[in-house]
Parts: sequence; C-alpha cells; structure tokens
Amino acid sequence: MPRSKPVAPALCERWFLPGPMGQEIAEFDWRSVGLPLDAWPESLRHAVSLVLRSALPMLVLWGPDKRLIYNMAYTEILGSKRASAMGRPFFEVWRQVSPGGREVLEAAFRGVPSVYQEAPIRLVRDDGQVDERWFSFWQIPIVGADDRVGGIICGCIDVTERVRHQTALGDREAHLTLALAAGRIAPWVIDHRSGEAISSPELNRMLGLPDDATPTLAELTAGYFPGELERVQAAATEALASGKTHYEIEYRHIRAGDGAVRWLLLRAHIERSPAGQPTRTIGVVVEVTHQKEAEERLRLLAREVDHRANNLLTVVQGLVQLDISEDVPTYRTSLMGRISALGHAHRLLSENRWTGASLEQLIHEELGPYAAGDRVQVRCSNRDVLLSPVVAQSVAMALHELATNASKYGALSVPDGSVRLSCTRTTQDRIALIWTETGGPRVEPPSREGVGLGVINRAIAGVTGGVARLDWLPCGLRCEIEFEA
Repeated sequence: MPRSKPVAPALCERWFLPGPMGQEIAEFDWRSVGLPLDAWPESLRHAVSLVLRSALPMLVLWGPDKRLIYNMAYTEILGSKRASAMGRPFFEVWRQVSPGGREVLEAAFRGVPSVYQEAPIRLVRDDGQVDERWFSFWQIPIVGADDRVGGIICGCIDVTERVRHQTALGDREAHLTLALAAGRIAPWVIDHRSGEAISSPELNRMLGLPDDATPTLAELTAGYFPGELERVQAAATEALASGKTHYEIEYRHIRAGDGAVRWLLLRAHIERSPAGQPTRTIGVVVEVTHQKEAEERLRLLAREVDHRANNLLTVVQGLVQLDISEDVPTYRTSLMGRISALGHAHRLLSENRWTGASLEQLIHEELGPYAAGDRVQVRCSNRDVLLSPVVAQSVAMALHELATNASKYGALSVPDGSVRLSCTRTTQDRIALIWTETGGPRVEPPSREGVGLGVINRAIAGVTGGVARLDWLPCGLRCEIEFEA
C-alpha cells in the first residue's frame, strides 16, 4: 500500500507569518523576485516573525537588492507607496534617501548596527497630499547560520512632534535672544542655597566679560562703582528680610576692559520655599546709561533755561532804560530791533538744546537783511565756532547795533557803501570780529557815547575777556570785538 505524502501547511498557517499582514506576505509571489517562501532561511523567518509581532513600524531588508518586508504599522509610513512596496528593492521605493542614510544602511549590511536620528521624510498620503515628517531609525544586522549578514531589521519611530517642538522652542529662544539684545536686557539667577550665581551672555557682554564666561557672584560684583555695591546689597537684604518678592535699584558699574562707567537698572524676583525661605532670585539687568544721561541733560537744560530767562529779562530791562529816543515811534523801532536780535540768538540756542550757537549762523541771521547786492561781505575761518549762550546773546546784540548804525548813518545808508566782516581765531580760545565800513558818508567821532555804542560796550563787557574797540575813521567806522568763545 503506497504511503501518503505529508500535506504542507497552508501559507497563512506558517508560524512566522502571523496576523493579517502575515497573510498578505504569504500571498505575495516571492518566486517572481527570486525569494521563494519555502526557501526562506531560518534567520529571515525569525526576523519577519519579530517584525510582524511588533506594534512599532518595522521592516526587513533582505538580500543584495534589499527587498522590502514590513509590518502593518509601517504601512502608515508608506502611504500611497504601499500598493507596490512589498518585495521591491528598498531604494526603488524610497528614492529620496539621503547619501548619509544610504551609507547607514550599507554599513548595517556589513554587520555594523547603527542609529539614524531625525531623518526628514516626505510622505505622500493616499489623497495625494505631501506630509513632511521626521523619523529616527535603528538598524540591526540579521546573521545566518553561516555567520553571514543576509539582511537587516529596521525599526523607526515618528519623532515629528518632538522635532517641531524643538524647532519652535529654538525659534522662541532665538526671538527671545534678539529681544534681549535689542532691549539691552541681561538675565541672571542666584541660588541662595548654594550661593551660586548664573550669568548670561547678555550680562557678560554688558559687564565687559567674554560671552562664554562663567563668573562667580564675587566676580560679577567686583566692577561696582565705589559705594554702589553697598546700596544694592542693602536693597536686597531689606527685600529678603521683609518678605518682599520684588525689588529694583539703579547703580553704576565700571565695565571691564575699557573702564567705562555705565548706569544699570537691576530688577529682581525672589522665589521662596513653602516655609517662606528664599531659594532663588531671578532677575534682569537693563542698561539705562542713555536715559540717565538724558535726564542729566534735561536738568542742566532746565537750570540753563532758568538762568537764560532771568538774564534775558535783565538785558531787556537794560535796553529799555538805556534808550533815550525823543519820540515813541523811534523808541519802539529801536527797542524791537534789539529784542529781535536777542530772539535770533535765542532761537539758534534752542535749536541746539542750549549747548551753543553757530557763529556763522548768527552772523547770517543778523546781517541777512542787509546782504543784497554783496554790500555785506563776510569772511570767516574755515572751521565754524560754537558760541556759548552768554557769548551768542552778546555777539547778536553787538552785530545788530553795528548793522543798524551802518544803515542809518554809515556805509549802508548810501548806495555805494559796503561792509566787510571778518572773523578769525586769534588763539585757541579767543575770537576776533573786525567790522569795516567803506564808501559811506564821512565819519566824525561822536561827541558823546550814543545808545548804540553803549549797547555794544555793555554787551561785550558781559562776556569773559570781551573787548570792543571802535575807530571813527574818515572813510568809515572800524570796530574790533574780541572775546573768549
């Protein structure tokens, strides 16, 4: 009686092909790709069994062509590629693998296990939409009974959310760094339990230290301006002892390297334990040097304006008392002219925040109305002179009186007359103005000091080192004024 042949188990019943995906693998025509299922070696069967029983996306790459075998979880990664991926060479399915990724796989086939972190992959979903995601992979060589590597097991984890979170966090940190730099804000931390101080690159730069320095608390406070450390420590001690959570104080600091004295604003928040004991102080330092300098300028300006206003009132009172015009219209005209000269100087000083007035601009303001037809010629040294408020006011008055006198009685009272004004620096701090009239009526020395001459003498006499000399030459008046700028 002939012996019956053993019946081979159905493909779906093979032990290394569990579950629905195992059945799909069993139904694939492996002979068409040179890997008949019945000829799979034990190492491949065990590897596929492990992959199919994993809940994580896993795959097996087998043979020289790196044929692809994968589990159900991996189908989500394949997306639209799933329909034709089984049994195909891996690099045909994933043509976009980077050179670095290819080298990692090739190394695994040489027996080198490896990990490939955060690889970007563009996935095409079933609806055709492209989704860019990131995966971390690990590769394990599959070694057969002959000690040869026949393939590799590869697992992967979707780390897209982590990468996106890290990217967003990095962007926020970059924006914060830019904001801190733009606002000149430097964070710092002090741990009260250990006494450790934690600086920041922003604070290091502010204090003149290298960006990567790790200064101690003593090193951070070493540059305090004399007397300032005690004030800051007193403010901190008072806040700690009184249970406050915040305090702030301005202080001066000597920057390392260049020795510049800078004003800094320290703001601090005190963290406490449930028992109320201080654990950490977290704060920022803001450079406020420019603000402090602006405040000081405003204070000086306010004092200067007060002084100038009082001085201006005194000058106007003197003009009112000095003028002895016989009729009201003449008195009004001369007085308004002199007040207008003061106004010109005041406007120039105001435009420069009362730091001074340009001599050239002042000359232009006072002599501009008489300059038609080149009748007034002005020659100044190449470098302009910035006059102090007192000097500017006095020079404006003197020039006004000279121009007014010339237009009434001197060279500018006739068509052919002219005036030449030169301004030179006789010494480093001393300026000379020389007023010369020609072509006017014959000049006779006055029998007494007139109002105009009195205004000039009184104006220049109020200037440090001021001297006014008038020569009544027959050909025209010559006035030389010297003063300290």
